[in-house]
Amino acid sequence: MRKTSFIILVLVAFAATPALASVTLSGTTSGTTYTINYSISGPNNVRAFALDITVNNSKTITSVNCSKSSYYVYPGSISITGGSVTNWGDCVCDLTKFPGKGRGGTGTSGVTVEMGSLYPSGGTKPATSGMLLSFVVSGTPTTANVSVNGARGGVVMENPDEGPGHNLPLNFPLAQDCLKSTASEYNSWGTWGKPDCWCYKRQCRGDADNTKSLQYWVATSDLNLFRTAYNKNLTVFTQLMATYGGKPICADFDHTISLQYRVATSDLNIFRTSYNKNETIAKCCDADFNCTLAAGDKWNSWKP
Repeated sequence: MRKTSFIILVLVAFAATPALASVTLSGTTSGTTYTINYSISGPNNVRAFALDITVNNSKTITSVNCSKSSYYVYPGSISITGGSVTNWGDCVCDLTKFPGKGRGGTGTSGVTVEMGSLYPSGGTKPATSGMLLSFVVSGTPTTANVSVNGARGGVVMENPDEGPGHNLPLNFPLAQDCLKSTASEYNSWGTWGKPDCWCYKRQCRGDADNTKSLQYWVATSDLNLFRTAYNKNLTVFTQLMATYGGKPICADFDHTISLQYRVATSDLNIFRTSYNKNETIAKCCDADFNCTLAAGDKWNSWKP
């Protein structure tokens, strides 16, 4: 799957020297999952992050995963009783403990995350680069906003005298649809949940699973899926979509409906042409069949 990169730069000023320590947050998108990574330069490491993340286009942030980060202490939700941690909490801040100092949380268009490091004197510091967090969005927004939450500390350096990060909100573009909105089947694609398979390089030739068997892109595995979906009315087809995790729509090779059938004779004819044929027959779907997308093609990107 092709990934779209974004960069968020937060500059942290040294108090005692004109040099700058920089904290760079970078990330990738994969479907509706967005991953933010961090990289720290300079001798002063980061002790904690407090960030606001918001999305637009009436989308919501459905979940946040910080479990793989070196910054595993969550001041915004941790519970401590008698000097001992009773619940490490979650990186998404608990606004019942700090009302008015964060976004709505998962299930809304914005979250506030707070993540810190904890190690003994002389112990192992967090790595100077790695994954900070990932979050899942309910659909495809056009922008997201990542900003430093100054009310909760912002970017806190291990040497606080060198100053916190600037409260500098930045918008960054998110994932682009693999199918162009100008394509005749775009609305139908959206109706079926924007399946990745309609952006496989040879799906229009009968390749339903984007896998190659020996020298054949259209082979037995594609045949089995085609048989499952062929000549099923929309009621049954919808049931099959749930049973097979959305895969039956991948057998709709011409992206049209015939009477009440998504997968019909026209799709069978496409499949027959390419089944167990090499790449001279089962060519890529772009206009000049070279597998490289050009401006006139109806895809923004292939799905690997």
